[in-house]
Amino acid sequence: MHSLNFLSLVLVTVFAVACAPKTLTQAEEIVTTEASPSADKEKFKPAKNAVSISPLVGKYTVKIGQQVYYAADVHGSVGSTATAYSTDEAVLAFQSKILEYTDEKAAEMPGGDAASLYFVFDPVKVGTSEVIVKEMFRGEVKNEYTITITVVEN
Repeated sequence: MHSLNFLSLVLVTVFAVACAPKTLTQAEEIVTTEASPSADKEKFKPAKNAVSISPLVGKYTVKIGQQVYYAADVHGSVGSTATAYSTDEAVLAFQSKILEYTDEKAAEMPGGDAASLYFVFDPVKVGTSEVIVKEMFRGEVKNEYTITITVVEN
């Protein structure tokens, strides 16, 4: 009986979160499309000279063509999600969003969908852009970070 009550509570919560109104900026809409799990089931492999960005550092200088990525820990069934976008797509273009489950087999079971979500960007032009990262819990922004990326010539 307890599991039925719990399941009912989970379903009501999921429905409420799914129906909640949400306004997105145009930049956010670019990266909030469904992330695709790795088709070949291999782990995310950044390019050889890729730069992993973090709000703890906050400022980076990269070269044109050098891959930049942000990794977020997400757990969709619990309500933990993230978004990341570039404020200047002409300088730092969004390339892809890759979802990598912690345990592929457990991902299909209730509560087993813990994952890393990679936001990948491509520096395409000299200039400065910011990557805005929003970590959310059940639809509300819990943390927001700004990471400055300066792109220079090779």
